[in-house]
Amino acid sequence: MPAGDDVTTCIFFENVYYSYGEHVDWALQGVNFAVHRGEWVTMIGGNGSGKSTIALLMKGLLIPTNGKVYIFDKETCNPEHLGEIRQKVGLVFQNPDQQIVCLTVQDDVSFGLENLGLPPAEIERRVNEIMRKLDLLAVKEQDPHFLSPGQKQKLALAGIAVMEPEIVIFDEASSMLDPQGAQVIYNMMAELHQQGMTIVHITHDLDEIEIGGRIVLLKEGRIHFDGSWEEIMGNTKLLEEAGLCLPFAARIRDALCKEGFDLAERAATLEEMAKQICKYVSGK
Repeated sequence: MPAGDDVTTCIFFENVYYSYGEHVDWALQGVNFAVHRGEWVTMIGGNGSGKSTIALLMKGLLIPTNGKVYIFDKETCNPEHLGEIRQKVGLVFQNPDQQIVCLTVQDDVSFGLENLGLPPAEIERRVNEIMRKLDLLAVKEQDPHFLSPGQKQKLALAGIAVMEPEIVIFDEASSMLDPQGAQVIYNMMAELHQQGMTIVHITHDLDEIEIGGRIVLLKEGRIHFDGSWEEIMGNTKLLEEAGLCLPFAARIRDALCKEGFDLAERAATLEEMAKQICKYVSGK
């Protein structure tokens, strides 16, 4: 990375541009940002904003058209670094079918560990532990292609988490899950984060972003906001301009404010909304 950059930085984008073809508009334009070790960053934006392109660049599956991407101190454009980068960065794709490689669930989860040459006892311990956490033990002998979409998404996460990477990127990882299944994924995100992993959570669903501290908003391939949840909830016009639907609690807040309720501008979670309404009604 550039001289003098913070040694805690694990992802660094330096004036990154990316295009999928010579006569195609830029998917990313002049993107600059850094992610620090152990940080939780939620990236939001509408369709075509560049979110998934950033994920693929972080993994080293795409190389910038212009600019540079560093993972820890390794530049992704150097082929000699790609093996190490891809081992340190786990990417849970939006479409879990892209990550299925074996004929049984258990073999699919253990595939990466076997390629690393870990002892069989260690592989068995890790695989059983992650399948238990994600409720996959009952289907461990099944063909992954016949799982439900939600089970496939859990399998994709299991195959990444079992490798114990330093960075895990979730690209719309709960898109195929019901609320209960999505909560399992969120709980797993939180557990990985508590273990010291760096989390990059990519989503267009703003009801998901309250669980992460830092928010990066993308619009038309550029970063339009980089700050906290509380800050962006105090400036929801940015979200609307990016074509995003406000969180459910924020929509309630705005509707009540139009009816004359004096509620805090940043009350954008259901818990905070309940507190604000009780406070307003009691007059305290």
